[in-house]
Amino acid sequence: MASGTIEKYFADRKGAIEQLLTDGEVSFANSLQDDFRKTLLLSCASFFEARITEDFMKLAVATAGERSILTNLLKNKALKRQYHTLFDWEKKNANAFFGMLGEDFSAYAKKAVIDDNILEKGIADFLELGSLRNQLVHRNFVSFPLEKTPDEIFSQYRSGLTFVNWLSASLSAPLEINN
Repeated sequence: MASGTIEKYFADRKGAIEQLLTDGEVSFANSLQDDFRKTLLLSCASFFEARITEDFMKLAVATAGERSILTNLLKNKALKRQYHTLFDWEKKNANAFFGMLGEDFSAYAKKAVIDDNILEKGIADFLELGSLRNQLVHRNFVSFPLEKTPDEIFSQYRSGLTFVNWLSASLSAPLEINN
């Protein structure tokens, strides 16, 4: 799953806002900017959810087979409408999530985070975007006071993507922790 759609969406909307400002359409630009922040946040969080659930399904299929009971259980109960229970969105770390994947993976992941400040920041940004997404959809989307700019959201998306990419590589790597 390519992340280029988020980058294209970001660039297209930024261009539209800039054009509106150039044309003196400040009210329209401000309105689009407000909607853009919220839809960008939802788009980033949705992308992360799709990537992570897809990566877990790939792991299940590779491990147990496409038609296995385990794969179907994971797809139908553990991931379907349950993604948001995997993470403690209010924390700045993913230790609870890592713990769900077993002691060996948890130890591996915690060491990776200690050794990599970029990964640590990526996790914090991923979790903050997920938390903001939850607040946005559960606390009245239209009137929710999202204080971040599109640039800040996009920057956190890029940072959070480092965690999603690391997780994907860790789940698909032939590491001893996955056995």
